[in-house]
Amino acid sequence: MFDILYEINISDIDLKDERFKITFGSEDITFLAQSIKEIGLITPPIVRPMDNHKFIVISGFNRIKALCYNNEQKVVVRQTDMEADDYHCLLAAISAIAFKRPLTHVETIISIKRLSEFLGNGEMSKISPAVFNMQLSEGFIVDLLNIGSLPNPALELIQTGNLSLKSAKKISNLDKDSIIFFLDIFLKIKASASVQLEIIQNILEIAAREGLHPKSLFHAMKTPNPLYDETLDTVLRTHHFRTMVFDHRYPTISRTRQVVQDKIASIKLPGTIKLTPPENFESRKYSISFKVKNYDEFQNSIQHLMDALENRTLQEILNS
Repeated sequence: MFDILYEINISDIDLKDERFKITFGSEDITFLAQSIKEIGLITPPIVRPMDNHKFIVISGFNRIKALCYNNEQKVVVRQTDMEADDYHCLLAAISAIAFKRPLTHVETIISIKRLSEFLGNGEMSKISPAVFNMQLSEGFIVDLLNIGSLPNPALELIQTGNLSLKSAKKISNLDKDSIIFFLDIFLKIKASASVQLEIIQNILEIAAREGLHPKSLFHAMKTPNPLYDETLDTVLRTHHFRTMVFDHRYPTISRTRQVVQDKIASIKLPGTIKLTPPENFESRKYSISFKVKNYDEFQNSIQHLMDALENRTLQEILNS
């Protein structure tokens, strides 16, 4: 499929044709350009000749862009033969990356979507070790195709970690308006994969309980939505939003937690001592911790705890 090395003019490469590009977004090629300038081009890009005497890139988009950055006029490439078809060029583009480093989630999704134009799910699963450098099951391929059909900015959110694959899979089964609604949420917050799933599940359960579409939910809550509070940084916005959703999903637990927190505050333990109730009150185990710098602080903390033993509020909390 690949001929010997050729030197061609960079101006003869059509960089606008990205049919075989599977990397997502634009990357900073400054360091790569510097490396090529000082060390040279170690791995030649792979290009395909076209009928108009131009070339399109199969593998090596960033390398060619780095050469352009360095104002180079020519590049040594590995050229496919004239008979190479889109299918085999796509296989080469995927494997060129996959056998150099693991593909990102987004690169795998893009690759599967493009391969699905040529192969069925079972066929993709069979060739996956030779192309993706890992085994992809048919079920996983179906999930990736569903995720790949999500509207913008789903892939960008997956790339940045704002949307996990499991969360993307969960919302991919919803109607279009619900999908857009959840994508807008994850554009504004940054949560772990487990918290993302918790938020999605809680919102869906609230909507089902109250007979509302998810996108109408926040209007029905009649409470300020922290998603649109520009005074909050991402961490606080995520925390407040998660708490708001949880409180609406579990109002009884929320009220109980507030009562317990108020009682703990009334005990007036010093800031170095922390009394923490069980999360969501699924158990009765409270935790007590304190921080000290020396023996005197340790002794003082122990004394505060001894004094607290006589506090009726503490007894009420722990015996309830």
